[in-house]
Amino acid sequence: MNNGGENELKRAAYEIFILTLTLLSLFNLGLIIFANNEDIVQVAYQINLLLSLLFFLDFLFRLRTADVKREYLIKQYGWLDFLGSLPITGASLARLMRLFRATNALRKIGAREVLRQVAANRADTALIVIGICVVFLLEFGAIFVLQAESSAVDAEITTADDALWWVLVTISTVGYGDYYPVTEAGRFVAIFVIVAGVGVFGTLSGYLTNSFLGQKEEVEDVKEVPINEKLLVEIKELRQEQVNVRREQEEAKAVLLARLDTLEKLLHK
Repeated sequence: MNNGGENELKRAAYEIFILTLTLLSLFNLGLIIFANNEDIVQVAYQINLLLSLLFFLDFLFRLRTADVKREYLIKQYGWLDFLGSLPITGASLARLMRLFRATNALRKIGAREVLRQVAANRADTALIVIGICVVFLLEFGAIFVLQAESSAVDAEITTADDALWWVLVTISTVGYGDYYPVTEAGRFVAIFVIVAGVGVFGTLSGYLTNSFLGQKEEVEDVKEVPINEKLLVEIKELRQEQVNVRREQEEAKAVLLARLDTLEKLLHK
């Protein structure tokens, strides 16, 4: 496949990432508008702040990589990307443009090519999956633990800030212990978050290790190339010297034979 195709395949995983986050942001918009629990609304709002930052970075990335920036902003509705990145409830509807763009891009690439990307770029795909899992764990872990702990009189986790902090330190395997679930349902949620956190950070460690080893191998390959080229040059020079020595030997032999013939002729006279 040509280079353009390979670049398009590399974009597929990124478009899946943006598509997933866009769907989550629209789900959060529904929670903010329709949810009756104020703590759940706060969780959705704070996650929406994180998504707004990611969408703003996506806007900057698309603007920077656009061939014609004016065309991206106007004809490709890049201004809607910027509007959708603002942490304003009403502006979140502008994220529908991201949903349309990501869906359209994936449809053009095709399901078979997307699957090929997953197989060919497993490390990059794993990093994207980690990012999605962290966002989903933060939000739904906080929501579920709040729901589980809401009926407990001696509950430690009672607000959106408490829940998000607890999920963050749990999935990062730090576990300060300042907040912890006291109900059976809350502990069940904790088990899931702990196991998922170990898996997420284990995968991240594997990705980083693979990246560092890959860079080391590339550096070693770069170092070996000049050495190999130098050896080839030396071999060519030695072969040329060998040819020159043989030529000189043949010339010296011819001169010696000519002198012997001359001496023989003088002796016969």
